[in-house]
Amino acid sequence: MTEVLKEPNEPAIESTFDRRKAKRLFLNFPVEVSGKDRNGQPVVEKTKTDDISDQGCRLVTTIPVKRGDVVDIRPTNPPGESLPEESAQQFEIMWVHATNSGWSVGARKVHDGKIWKVSFPPAKSS
Repeated sequence: MTEVLKEPNEPAIESTFDRRKAKRLFLNFPVEVSGKDRNGQPVVEKTKTDDISDQGCRLVTTIPVKRGDVVDIRPTNPPGESLPEESAQQFEIMWVHATNSGWSVGARKVHDGKIWKVSFPPAKSS
């Protein structure tokens, strides 16, 4: 639904309303996504996040996934950097949008635990 502005300086409700409680950070972390394809064969892809939150992330993948699929996501080292290996965590695919280079997906952590090595702003109150 599109809302017509009544006053030139009045923002439309729909365009300014963000339903997320957690803050997103627009950070590109290199990650490895792994799971099973439609035939049950293992697949692994190195990609990067478009944004992250304490609860999940958004990324582009060439792995054909659908809403409800569970994948493992593991932070990886940027090329040339020597960092300790990170462990993978399970993420549920919450939404999928086709793009020219694959699929843009939103994923939410299945279990509690910290995967990103950043501090997030406090969550919005209800």
